[in-house]
Amino acid sequence: MQRAAHSPAAPAYLCCCSIRVSLTCSATADPGPLNRAEYIKYIAAFFNKEAQANVLFNQTVARYEAIKAAAAKAAAGEPPPCCART
Repeated sequence: MQRAAHSPAAPAYLCCCSIRVSLTCSATADPGPLNRAEYIKYIAAFFNKEAQANVLFNQTVARYEAIKAAAAKAAAGEPPPCCART
């Protein structure tokens, strides 16, 4: 069995009991960064890795929300917490 080349356009292949399954998901077509990040949970289901995928997704959401909040503060004119106020 040949593996697909690692490319965003190439489908992911799974091999289980000599049955070839092809998964194609266009994460780049899904609007919003968190929607695209959620595909990790979809793919994890095929490998029984849902728990690990949920942890990674929740960490991604927490980082995204922290960056989003920092960007909102910067847009409001507040200096980042690492800078000295003058």
